[in-house]
Amino acid sequence: VCGVSLPLPPKKLIGNMDREFIAERQRGLQAYLDSITQHPLISTSLFVKKFLDPSNYSANYTGWFEHLH
Repeated sequence: VCGVSLPLPPKKLIGNMDREFIAERQRGLQAYLDSITQHPLISTSLFVKKFLDPSNYSANYTGWFEHLH
């Protein structure tokens, strides 16, 4: 995005419900969102604004997931 590398924190298939892993991933995701919202170009992106808009989360996303297939 905008020539900036922002890797998501890693996932795991086994042990992904471990409290330590969940806490570490949560910290990583927060740092990822902080990087996005503090970047001058990325933070002004319409996609980012829509993703972070709380009013979008009251919608039913069933249709959106069907769109991916």
